[in-house]
Amino acid sequence: MVPIQPVQVWFNGVEMEANRLNLYVINDNLKDSATFYYSLLVETPVPTTTTTTGETPGPIPPTPAPPANIIQQVAQGNLVMNGQDYIDWDSSDPGTINEAAFVWAAGKLNLTLA
Repeated sequence: MVPIQPVQVWFNGVEMEANRLNLYVINDNLKDSATFYYSLLVETPVPTTTTTTGETPGPIPPTPAPPANIIQQVAQGNLVMNGQDYIDWDSSDPGTINEAAFVWAAGKLNLTLA
């Protein structure tokens, strides 16, 4: 999952602002074609609350892990990579092949990676 410049998406009758792109390879014939599943997500921080009890502090309890952000999928689909796009992706440096797939998918979806 990578951050994107926010984009407006109509989802269940509500306009939402997608800010993440998720991408999975669902098929790759290892020759000349790959199919990706993509989803646009809205990631928002979990609201935090603080309270003051006025009690005398006791032993410090263990610090809990911070809550995970709330993630909602608002769009999804498949993208097929073939031709020169597949050749370029297949010849990417192994250390950057995932980034290359996200850059390609963002271009196909008219998104800007953040």
